[in-house]
Amino acid sequence: MSAITPATIQKVAHLARLSNNDLGEDELQKYSVQLESILHHFGSIQAIDTFGMATTDGWRTIKIEALRSDEPDSDLIQYSKVRHNILNNFPNRIGDLLALPGIFEES
Repeated sequence: MSAITPATIQKVAHLARLSNNDLGEDELQKYSVQLESILHHFGSIQAIDTFGMATTDGWRTIKIEALRSDEPDSDLIQYSKVRHNILNNFPNRIGDLLALPGIFEES
């Protein structure tokens, strides 16, 4: 596993659109140590021998409750008003789609 460095934390913070002033050097160091610890923990989980264990063990015993239908609430007028307000108040849209900047675009 590669080490999580403060520079890596800065890159992730940049992708999360955090300003450079949001994280100090102490926080960068603290977060890099914490993330390295988490990755080390996942590495120890990966080391567990699961040979011969079926990938679906246990799932068949769980009772699946009925899922909700993908229908708007019975109050269609209220639903339409809320949808209309969201679309009309969103700053950047294309038709009925809400346009957001991509997470990998440079700001």
